[in-house]
Amino acid sequence: MKTTLLYIFVVACIAAASQLISCTTSYKPVRHYFEPGMHTHYDSSRYRLHEVIVIYKKPPTLPDVQTIRDWMHRNNSVDTTKIERQKCNSCNGYMELWQAPDIHSVINADGIAGGTVSPKGSKGVGEDGIAYYSLNFYQNIPIQSIENFGTIKFDSVRKRENDRREKEVVRIAVLDTGVDTAQIINPSYLWKNQSEASMTAKQHVDDDSNCYTDDVFGWNFIGKNNNVHDDNNSRHGTLVSQYIINQFAGSGTRAVELITLKTHDARGQGDLFSAICAIYYAMEKEAKIINASWGFYYYDKDPHPFLDSLITQVLRGKGILFVAAAGNRTAESDEFAHDAYKAEHGIDIPDSYLRNLEYHNFYPACLSRSENNVIAVTTADKVKVSPTQNYSEQYVDAGAFPDDTNTMRFLVPFPDTNITVSGSSFAAPIISGRIGALLPAESYVPGINKGGVLSQMEGSSSIERSSSLTAEHIRLGRITKQN
Repeated sequence: MKTTLLYIFVVACIAAASQLISCTTSYKPVRHYFEPGMHTHYDSSRYRLHEVIVIYKKPPTLPDVQTIRDWMHRNNSVDTTKIERQKCNSCNGYMELWQAPDIHSVINADGIAGGTVSPKGSKGVGEDGIAYYSLNFYQNIPIQSIENFGTIKFDSVRKRENDRREKEVVRIAVLDTGVDTAQIINPSYLWKNQSEASMTAKQHVDDDSNCYTDDVFGWNFIGKNNNVHDDNNSRHGTLVSQYIINQFAGSGTRAVELITLKTHDARGQGDLFSAICAIYYAMEKEAKIINASWGFYYYDKDPHPFLDSLITQVLRGKGILFVAAAGNRTAESDEFAHDAYKAEHGIDIPDSYLRNLEYHNFYPACLSRSENNVIAVTTADKVKVSPTQNYSEQYVDAGAFPDDTNTMRFLVPFPDTNITVSGSSFAAPIISGRIGALLPAESYVPGINKGGVLSQMEGSSSIERSSSLTAEHIRLGRITKQN
C-alpha cells in the first residue's frame, strides 16, 4: 500500500512539474522565459518615443549615414527631412541619438536598418554592418520621499575636509541625480578637471578640447551643461555620494574623489543614451569604479548587445569595475511582467519570483555574469534579502548589511540622525566605497576580475559569507560585515 501511495505521489509531482510547478509549489528555474520577437514587451512606457540610439561600429562616413536614412524612409516611412542627430557633447562620434516623428518604429515594428539581421530578433535592439540600434530605454531611480529629510543638520558633514595627505586617491564616477555641495558635501571630495579649473582656464571656453565646456566637476547629461547640482528633493545622488565617502573614513591609506555625472533629473528619470554617454565620460576621465544606482527591466532572451560589450568588455579591458544596484520592486514593472508571462506562457507567476533576476531581468545588474567586472548588489542580512529588492544566485554578487534588520533599511549617511532609507541604490555605493577604500591601485588592471576583488575583501574582513544566502539568493552568500 505504501509503495502504491509513493508511486501516485511521484507521478503527481511529475505532472505538476510539467506545468512549471514543483512538489513544493515553486517554479522550476528557467534562465529565460521571453523569446525573441516579443516586441509587445517594449510598450511606450519603457522608452522615449520618437528616438533611436545609433551606435556606430566605426567612424561613420556620409554614405553610411545616408544608407541608414534611406532604409528608414524606404522600410518605415520615416520623414528623414525631420531627423535631428544629437551627440553626447563629446568629440567622439561613436554614438548619436536620432530624433524624428515615429522613428522608434524602425526597431519596434519591421526590424533594423540594413535588414541584415532576421526580423525574428529583438525589436528593442538590433544591428547591421554599420551600427547597433536601440530604443532609448528609460533608466529610472525609484526615488522615495524621505520623511523628515529637511530636519537633518548638515553642518558637520559640509565642513568635513577630504584628507588626501600621503594617501592613494581613488577616482569613483557616480552616475545619478548630481551632488549638493551647497549644504551637504564638501567640494574637496569632488574630482576636478584641472584643465578647466586651473588659473589659466577660461570660462565658457572648452579648454581641454573634449567638447564639454567648463566641465570642472563632471557633466550634466540631462541639461547638457556643467551644472551638476542635485535638484532631487531627497538628494538621491548626494546620499549615494555620501555613502561612498563614509566608507573611506577609517582608511589611513586611501582617499576618494568623485566624478559627478548627472544622468537623472529631479524625479529620478534618465535614459539609456545619457547613461552610455556618462559611462564613456567616466572611462575617458580614468575612473576606477563606476557606481550605477539605477537600471531598467529589459525583456529579451539575450542581454542588450551594446551595453553588454561596453561594460563587460571595453570597461573591463581598461580595468574599471562597474557596481550596479540589483533593483527594487516597482508596482508598474511587476504588473507588466505578470501580463507578459500570462500572454507568453499562460502562467500566473508569483510576485516573489519577480524579485529573482533570472525571471525578471534588470539591467545593467544582469550583466553580472560569473567572472567579469560587474558587481550587482542588493540589501541582505545573514539570513535573508530585503523582500522589496532583487536577488539571484546567478547574478547578484553581494549584499550590503542594513542598519535595521527588521525593516532592511539603512541610516542616512549623516551623523546624529535616526532617519532611514531603503533600496539597492543605497546598497551599491556602500560596496563601491568599501572596494575603493580597500583595493590598491595596482588591482585595476585590464581584464579585472570581480571574483578576485571580492576575495580580497573577504581576506580583509570587509565581506563575510553566509550559507543561508547562498542557495537561491546571493552568489557565494557574500555580505558586508556590519559596521
